[in-house]
Amino acid sequence: MDVKFLQITRFRLTVLMPFFLLSFSFCSYFEKEKEPISVIHQLQDMSEMATVEFVVSKVVKVNDVPGWYKYGDRKLLISCKARIKAGINMSEIGEEDIIISGNSIELRIPHARVITLNMDPESIKEEYSKTDFFRSSFTNEDRYAFLAQAEKEIKESIPQMGVLPRANAHAVAFFESWLRVMGFEHVHVIIKPLETDNLQP
Repeated sequence: MDVKFLQITRFRLTVLMPFFLLSFSFCSYFEKEKEPISVIHQLQDMSEMATVEFVVSKVVKVNDVPGWYKYGDRKLLISCKARIKAGINMSEIGEEDIIISGNSIELRIPHARVITLNMDPESIKEEYSKTDFFRSSFTNEDRYAFLAQAEKEIKESIPQMGVLPRANAHAVAFFESWLRVMGFEHVHVIIKPLETDNLQP
């Protein structure tokens, strides 16, 4: 059985945490002393913050050709989409990750990781199906197996998509802009070293 997977990736930026909520919480903080522990609590409240979303379109092409024990062929074409959200886990920020000196701040944030990878059930479509008379039709179990393989291939291709570098870049840009708006004149946002065991959801 010949099974091929064709993939198209679309990228779009998404920041899940409403900006006005961040501004409100940080304005409240600025009425107090600029202590790292206060900033930590504000940032940790964000929990997981997705900074990018990738939409991956996958086409599963199945061609089950005749063999010495099979007469006729079977063909199947299924299209589907998966959504990949990546971002940072703000709960991993500790007191040692924030250094404040007057109007200067250095913030070390966790390296981005994949937060969710979900197949969109509504996007799954059987584009084409053909079964010769002497062959049995593809079962639902067959289809589920093909889709599971498609999801596995999407997950394995994440490093080639540039998901995590984009998530890191948007996280840095977001916090640099946000901290300047909140009153810091000198802002330095650093990405922590990559932890390979914590890349997948």
